[in-house]
Amino acid sequence: MRIVSTCFSLFLLCCILSCSRPTVSLSKKNIPAGITPKELASLQPIDSVPSIEVSSLNGQRWVIGKGSQKKTLVILFTTWCGTCKEALPALDAEFGKTAQPFQVLAIGRHHTEQALLQWQAQTQFRLPVIADSSAAVSSLFAPDLVPRFYIIDTTGNVLYQDIGWGNYMIEDFKKHLP
Repeated sequence: MRIVSTCFSLFLLCCILSCSRPTVSLSKKNIPAGITPKELASLQPIDSVPSIEVSSLNGQRWVIGKGSQKKTLVILFTTWCGTCKEALPALDAEFGKTAQPFQVLAIGRHHTEQALLQWQAQTQFRLPVIADSSAAVSSLFAPDLVPRFYIIDTTGNVLYQDIGWGNYMIEDFKKHLP
């Protein structure tokens, strides 16, 4: 039984660390044993974020967390990630057509404004995109691994967080958004 448990833990860790892994809900209960401190820090759920001010590619200013007027769905992504390439069009189709009673912000980890402007033109992505070339903003959430999703209320509390992608996640998001 111990060998099966260890094998399953290693399998789960490999799935989590690859870009095309299945979705793993972050909770303190399901973090596999035997992972390195760096890997653990990368998977550790967060409870809150400080007030974060960012500007999207079109120059619009946004506040995430305390001081925001709306709940925020934060998407951490990279343009080269296969799982992100699946998630972003689905999220754009669901939330990018009309104004929402919440804000959705896509943060491009380690991407320059110029690179994201080219990507946005190629993909016709409509949701607000924030360039985070130094990962200063995305590191407030997690040191690595994308895609990641966070729903944050107007006081900075993290209501939902997940890693990976599955289309069912849209329904999960809607449960936590107005």
